[in-house]
Amino acid sequence: MVEDDRSIAINPIDIDEFVPTKTNEDGKFRYSYTIPQFQRDFVWEYKDVKDLWDSIYRNYPLGSFMIWESQEELSNNRQIAENISLVKTEGNTFKYILDGQQRITSLIVSVLGGLKRKENRKRPMDLAVYLSLKNAKIEIDEINFENKKKIQLFFTKNDIKKWTEEEKKYLIDVKQLITFNDEIYSKFYDTEEKELAKLYQKISHRINKYKLSIITLKNIPREEVCELFTRVNTQGKKLSTIDLITAYTYSDDFYLRGDNYLEKLFGGAGDLERLNYENIDELLFIRLISMIKLGQCAESDLFELKSKDFKENWKIASDSFIEAIQFLRNHLNIMSPTILPYSPMLVSLAYFFYLIRKNRVVETNKIKDSIEKWFWIKSLNEDYRGATNEEIKKDCTEFNNFIKNNNGFSFSLTRNITKEILLDEKLNLSSGFCKTILCIFAKNKPFDFTNHKEVNIYDVLVEYKKSELHHIFPQKSRIASEHSKDKINKILNICFLPKSSNGSISNDNPSVYFIKKVKEKNSHYIEDIKSNIIPEGDESGIWNDKYEKFLEQRSDLILNEIKRLAT
Repeated sequence: MVEDDRSIAINPIDIDEFVPTKTNEDGKFRYSYTIPQFQRDFVWEYKDVKDLWDSIYRNYPLGSFMIWESQEELSNNRQIAENISLVKTEGNTFKYILDGQQRITSLIVSVLGGLKRKENRKRPMDLAVYLSLKNAKIEIDEINFENKKKIQLFFTKNDIKKWTEEEKKYLIDVKQLITFNDEIYSKFYDTEEKELAKLYQKISHRINKYKLSIITLKNIPREEVCELFTRVNTQGKKLSTIDLITAYTYSDDFYLRGDNYLEKLFGGAGDLERLNYENIDELLFIRLISMIKLGQCAESDLFELKSKDFKENWKIASDSFIEAIQFLRNHLNIMSPTILPYSPMLVSLAYFFYLIRKNRVVETNKIKDSIEKWFWIKSLNEDYRGATNEEIKKDCTEFNNFIKNNNGFSFSLTRNITKEILLDEKLNLSSGFCKTILCIFAKNKPFDFTNHKEVNIYDVLVEYKKSELHHIFPQKSRIASEHSKDKINKILNICFLPKSSNGSISNDNPSVYFIKKVKEKNSHYIEDIKSNIIPEGDESGIWNDKYEKFLEQRSDLILNEIKRLAT
């Protein structure tokens, strides 16, 4: 029987012992603890750091810090701050922070006056923290607890930028709270503020003896650490599925969020940014790799993937993913994921192009027409509205049969889309069906009917707000006032139009602007109106402000378009 030498120890440690100590090397600190690369980035704000110190001041518990102690060195560990260099203490033992890195980072960086970068900030955060001794005196003298809570004790450099020198003289760097400073004590004691000197001594003594709870795990195999990391972190601030998969698959030669992997695909100046699809969910790509490797992609399946699975399939998967997006852009004119009816469809579509690449199939017009028809049928049926993982698996199986046996697709439009359904649909970008109708508008490559220029769908969708999508019968027009807001905000009353043209039309009734700003100024107005699937004949409701008639007419045009695309 093999003896199990794994152990867990819970030890209190004084706060001053936990902070790194200065080395003989200029500007560097010796430290025992390391933040592994698979940990999330620093996410705390200034308020969180000040609240941490407020808890220490009041002797509230901070919770435990969990440390994995190992003889094994992991590569690419995180630096604790931009201007703080840590040097490992002597010995062959490495201590990795599994839980508590936000608290530990905030504690150490604020004591050492460090700069900490955050992804959403252009400049690094200066986390130096100060106690206002004057406010501490006010807080102690206050009897009412509710009033006590309102007194701010800790401040960052951001807070004190406009303070006078008189106000600043009562500030104590938190480093001087951990280690009592005779000079600070004397500064107050030698004046008429002896009471503040004694208060500083009292607070420093209390904080110096503050205990941190350290849970140390020893002799835990590396392959179990990610499982432990997952269990610990899901109890607190929940990590995303991507965070957890990153933890599971991390190795010395593979980091899922690294420059050659997700960062290259989804990051700034990455492959998807050039296609304006960088905001698509990263998990869709992970599901694609799961489909390629395992033939299924439920969330539980994603955690079965190993680092070698990602490395072996990354190139063909990323190429297929990009090709799927290019297909949406080039063949359907879906220039932004904003109107993609159901984003999981991208997994199935990318898998289709993976099969094309893997089997070296020539992409004929027939194949492109078939996959385009699949897109419209699935979107109109709303097949991806519910159990999407099963739908992905079912469609990918069908794609396999299509490629191997050269059979036609068996997909068909099963939903009976009636005029009433179209008339009832509102402009709502959380509705897959609404977005499908917008995709139909985009597919038709609409032209700006005020100037005969092709509409840039991406500009309309991304650079402008949803409320600025053009209402053919404007929301604040006179004719619109005769109808409810919901009635005017129907999808049938929407088309793509640039912001400048939308603004020039303003709140005019259609009978006014379609004459003065369209018919009289654009010799191509008939074909341009048609390109927006808007009724343009003499009987059209746009010429005489007949809104109900217009809705009926446009619903007929869109129903005909649906039949053409999906049958």
